This record gives sequence, structure tokens and C-alpha cells, in this order.
Amino acid sequence: MGRNMQLAKAFFQNSLLPYLPIFLIGNLCALIHVKISSEKGRFESLLKILSIIGILGIVLLTPKVFSSLFYEVHNTHFQKQFILFTVLWSFILLCAANTTGVLNDLFSSRILRFFGAISFSLYLLHITFIKLFRRIDFTDSYEAWLVLIFATGLSVVSFKLIEAPTSKFKFIKTDKIL
Repeated sequence: MGRNMQLAKAFFQNSLLPYLPIFLIGNLCALIHVKISSEKGRFESLLKILSIIGILGIVLLTPKVFSSLFYEVHNTHFQKQFILFTVLWSFILLCAANTTGVLNDLFSSRILRFFGAISFSLYLLHITFIKLFRRIDFTDSYEAWLVLIFATGLSVVSFKLIEAPTSKFKFIKTDKIL
């Protein structure tokens, strides 16, 4: 493999470019949510059908379930199906946000709202603790729990000291400047 090809491969593997479709699907979901929420009830049946498709899809793409129903697959078989999982979760989240029922109740629970509030900090900080605990060489079962506990703790601090206060800032409207 030539030097340029190695550089291109390294760039692609270490960049956010592969995640661009996921980001774009998230943006599309936000636009759909705005449209749907302005027309309450009109899409409720469709959303509930899509949420069932999403739940069934995610359950079926669990390697143990898939292997027991169809044919044997490795436990990492569906691990790289980012776009498919994004679409399936989008169906579920659109239903939860725009209908009443079990999904709405589940996603409105205190624990999920808590993790939703700290999710950005948790996303940014979790990798630090993964790398730290891998250096310490804990057993795998303890490592995941320690990452979750420490990253959650620091994310709460970050949320309370940085995110919550900065979200209250008033910014100048750009339409007045332009």
C-alpha cells in the first residue's frame, strides 16, 4: 500500500467523517420532529408502527437473538451497522417524543432524563476513564462499572459547573447584526 493510501486510510479511521451520515440522520429527525409536533395526533399511528419496527429491529439485531432465530453469528456481527441502528433508534425516539404511551413514559423517567441532561459531558469524558482504567488493568467486569461511575460523577460536576450556567447566557441575535 502506498504512502498516500496509508495516510488516507489513517485519516478516515481517525476522523469523524464515517459518522457524518449519523449526524445528518439526527438533523433530519429533528426536522421531522418539528413538523410532527406542529400537527399533534396526525402521525400517531404511523409513529407507533415505526416504533414497533424499531424495537423489533434492534432486538433482532442482537447477535444472541439473531443466532437463536436464524443462523449463528459472531457477537460482534452487527457492531458496525451504525446507520441501520440510527434509523431504528430514530423511529423509537420520534414515537417517544410525539405520542403518548409506554415509550413516552419510559423516556420521561427521572433516570433517563438525568442521563439525558449529562449525556454531552458523559460522551466527552467516558473515553478518558476507559483509557485510565485500561492502564490500571482492572478485570473487564469491574472496568465497565468503574468507567460508568467515575464518568457519571465527573459529568454531573461538569454539567452543574459548566453546562447549566452557560446555557443561561443571553446571546445577541444575529439578525440585528446582519
